[in-house]
Amino acid sequence: MAEIASISPFIYVATFFFVLSAISSDLLFIRISLTGGFLFLVLASLSGQNSSGSFDYIPLSDGIIDIPMFVNMALFCLNFTIVLRLIRDEQPHGKLTPDEEALFRFFQSRSGMTPLQFRYVLQNGEFVEFPPNTVVPKCASTLYLVIEGKVICKTTGNCSSRTFFKRSGEFFDIKLFNLFSLPVGFDNSDIHAKTLTATKCFRWNVYGLVAMREAKSPSLIEYWEYLILTSLTGAAIRHHLKRDDTLYDSLMIPERKEWLEGARSRDFLMEITTEAGTWGHWKEQFATIRSSLMHVIPPRGVRQHPALPHGINPKQAYLELLCKAAEREYAAEEQQQTANTTESKVITVSSKSKKGDVEMGCFGLSVAIVALLLLVNPATGLATLNPKPKLLVLGLGRVGLEVARTTLNTFEQDDQPIQVVGTVRDASVVGSIDDGIQRIAFEPDAVQKELMGLGDTKLGTATHVLFTIPLQREPDPTMEQVWNHVQEWWDEYPEGKLGIISTTGVFGDHEGRRVTEESPLLCQTGSNANLYRRLEENWIRHAEQSTESNDIRLLIFRCAGIYDRTRSALHTIYKSGYDVPSKKELSTATTVSKTNRIHTRDFARAVVNGLFLYTNKKGAMNETSRIYNLADDEPENRDVVLLYAKELLLSIGCSLPNPISSKTPSRSSTSRQSRRTMEQKLVDNQRMKEELLSRCGLIYPSYREGLKSILMDPSTPWHQAKQKQQLNSIS
Repeated sequence: MAEIASISPFIYVATFFFVLSAISSDLLFIRISLTGGFLFLVLASLSGQNSSGSFDYIPLSDGIIDIPMFVNMALFCLNFTIVLRLIRDEQPHGKLTPDEEALFRFFQSRSGMTPLQFRYVLQNGEFVEFPPNTVVPKCASTLYLVIEGKVICKTTGNCSSRTFFKRSGEFFDIKLFNLFSLPVGFDNSDIHAKTLTATKCFRWNVYGLVAMREAKSPSLIEYWEYLILTSLTGAAIRHHLKRDDTLYDSLMIPERKEWLEGARSRDFLMEITTEAGTWGHWKEQFATIRSSLMHVIPPRGVRQHPALPHGINPKQAYLELLCKAAEREYAAEEQQQTANTTESKVITVSSKSKKGDVEMGCFGLSVAIVALLLLVNPATGLATLNPKPKLLVLGLGRVGLEVARTTLNTFEQDDQPIQVVGTVRDASVVGSIDDGIQRIAFEPDAVQKELMGLGDTKLGTATHVLFTIPLQREPDPTMEQVWNHVQEWWDEYPEGKLGIISTTGVFGDHEGRRVTEESPLLCQTGSNANLYRRLEENWIRHAEQSTESNDIRLLIFRCAGIYDRTRSALHTIYKSGYDVPSKKELSTATTVSKTNRIHTRDFARAVVNGLFLYTNKKGAMNETSRIYNLADDEPENRDVVLLYAKELLLSIGCSLPNPISSKTPSRSSTSRQSRRTMEQKLVDNQRMKEELLSRCGLIYPSYREGLKSILMDPSTPWHQAKQKQQLNSIS
């Protein structure tokens, strides 16, 4: 006859707790059950599995090591810690100010948000107050929540514009909701807002919204999604109801009549029904646990979540536009501050003694006469005054064109747009203006006219010059004359800035160590990099002799390997194939074999920010020039990058040509591969990120993000080949 096994009663209790954890779907209840189960397993081991449950016999006393007991003890400690963490999340977190408490009421009433998630909302934003008839700043890159007051907004779209009001409990501009997971924004190219009454708001900039999106609390986004949906539903309801029905929100609950004139929404004033840590709060938690016991079997697809292939983020482009809008507004503010400072200096000068006023008046009259002559007859050979900033790009190739386009996009303002001119060697495009960029011939006379504003040029003196032309070992008389004109412009225009695109090859071989802008330049004497080293040294020496300006006028950008949608590891694999080593072989790669690179878009953003958006004053060391290393965050072995590119192409079904052995490179690439082997270093980009890209950071921090974006670009040859195949199959 079968009998029930005689085991410790602690085993039965542990089994009971494990059964509870198996039939529940609530995380807190599961962890409490697991904690109890492992606790009683430990007790069973300590009692020597005695069926009476007594602790008379203990295995440890006989020198026996019970390994399962120690494992169960560790699991008990782990689950007990998790239970304490989950219970702590349900407790209130600090005392709130009256404004913070009102804001918490709003978020809880609209989305049910808890104090834990509200802490992230509070940390990433700030309260602001505006008097009546005040322009609300930075609407394009800041999400505002109106707490109290009334705001009038005007948006401009591609085909029309509209005007609307925002009151307490409403957001603007709601297109910034796109930074979360719901594509709900509208196609507004610009938005302006102005307060009609005294207004109090809470605002989040782009970086605060991104920080909440990437917060460690996974439920925060879910609360925001619910809040976004209720806000949009309320806007839609008010849009379709009559004028006297606009007091209703998304829940069809009427607001007070004072709400129309700027009073606070009821959601900021209502009492919190169940505060965290109270008995009512824990009653809700018990109800949640009881409900979880009724859903033992999880629904189908519970572990599957929506995602796009290849890790592409569809909102990355939108985030870039917002960052550009933020940078543009910061630049406008800095220009306004500079103008105000200049105006205050003029007022200070005019308040001097009577004798000084006479002297300054005579000097000002002479300057005015000269200026009038220059404006009346600019063809006399003298420089034309330039009221607008003007960038002259020497070398409008792949790199120079990207910088020129980025400049136009960054400073696209109606009141004072940037003027961009670039030199080309193709005579067929000389004189054309494409995308706002004027093209001139790379000839000394033409360059001199644009630099100094001579002759019939309409754009005046260049305020910024960028040199991007690759240096050659052979003598180039044209290049020498152009450099002479640039030096002449530098000496006669003390406010101008010169940017030079150099290369990280000037560092030479550092045996795989990290190099900063102050590291010694060890490039070989007969190498092309030595040409850039000499160019840097000559201009740094020349800049040290210029003391007319307090600004740093010379900017040297030492650039790592550039890649973009026209030239990358993907193109190398797609066009010629490559016999890439396996992952096992590449696992032995060391830092000595790693190279540096940067995407063209990040490169152009850094250059534009260095030239225009930041005013670099001379420091304590009386700096006259500034050097920046332009590279991404992750140097990597070239074969590793090529292997990753190959995997990306295969993932979208690209047919690749027969591989060419990487050990027998073509003669054109022998020099580059030899340099990669002999000159090893890891480029430090900390200064670039802190001074040039501190607001938005790198768009492509490593080759992975850059290659993924290039992979899906429709202008790439593999996408064009696929389109051609589809057209052929249809025909």
